[in-house]
Amino acid sequence: MPHPNRIRSFAPLLAFVAAAGYCVEGAIVVRAPQGDSGWHASGYAVEAAFVIALLASIPLVGALRHSSSRASTIAAWLVRIGFGAMLVSAVPSLVAGEDMVGPAFLLGVLASVVGLGWLAVVETRTRADGWWAAPAVAAGLVLSMVLGDHGGGILLGLAWAATIPAARDGGHPATVGA
Repeated sequence: MPHPNRIRSFAPLLAFVAAAGYCVEGAIVVRAPQGDSGWHASGYAVEAAFVIALLASIPLVGALRHSSSRASTIAAWLVRIGFGAMLVSAVPSLVAGEDMVGPAFLLGVLASVVGLGWLAVVETRTRADGWWAAPAVAAGLVLSMVLGDHGGGILLGLAWAATIPAARDGGHPATVGA
């Protein structure tokens, strides 16, 4: 894991890249929903945007933490594991042009939802500066799943964009890389 100060200095850029990736993915599927197989250019573009957004989101999870509690540490790692599992599914899917490694994706979604929900509760109770970032992303993830191909990715992108001010602060100094 890179040094926390390095992550902190790039956190606003990572938040922007994550937001842009999720928004692009969401905008494309509104117009051309992605099937499970037989992807055309739009399917590849959706998956590529999703991979980019995940790559930006994983190191950014630490910037959602403003508490140094054990619970927030565990929750943040659960989110990272979930995003990582989705990435493990998304990269082969992008290469193959169809959904691959489905169970990894589903486990990743479950870990991400549980981890972000837990992190949102911990951060809301702490009420440190930037506490709202974790609940914003948690709500964005859940609502993006509810909306699905009807703008869900755009909503998740907007949730990540809303975290840019908190990302600028970089989370709790002792926890960004944890």
